[in-house]
Amino acid sequence: MIDKEQAKNRIAEAAVAVERSHGLPAEVAFGQAAFESNWLKSSPGNNCFGFKHYPGAFGRQLLETWECFTPGQMQTFIAAKDGREILDFSKAPRYFVRDWFATFPDLESCFVKRALRWKAGRHLPWVDAFYAAKADFPLADAQWTALFREIAASGYATADPDKYAEGCMARLIEGSEALAAARAEVKKDIA
Repeated sequence: MIDKEQAKNRIAEAAVAVERSHGLPAEVAFGQAAFESNWLKSSPGNNCFGFKHYPGAFGRQLLETWECFTPGQMQTFIAAKDGREILDFSKAPRYFVRDWFATFPDLESCFVKRALRWKAGRHLPWVDAFYAAKADFPLADAQWTALFREIAASGYATADPDKYAEGCMARLIEGSEALAAARAEVKKDIA
């Protein structure tokens, strides 16, 4: 099992690398990965962002999780009959389910997938908002918190947007030294 300091360093290195290669802000990647995976304690198959299985994924794994479904989404989920199932109906519209999640060959590949999703589809409005705010970079803590809240509210996370933002921001603050060290290491390598 990886300890928290090792997790901070691994997350920071992957976040800085994907920022350089794909433009996903390292702060966003770091805060989300640290919060969503609880410092990599919950990242089976190197999936620290909880990606569901998708066509072309490295592999897949059947895991238990909580989901929010509309009645139509629930029916579609049940009808698939591919190993997925609803395990607990008692807290509807939140359901405890077994669902297929993607696996990745390494942590960095998961971060690349996150970066590609950062720039695509329904998340584009908060991506645009981020780049508009980046004119005043570096952002203040309140601006990062607002961005994390917008990410959750856009449908990215099933958590309450305020709790999601607070969790991501707390992890970002706690890991800021590791993130700064990873950036310094990259600058050294470039020089």
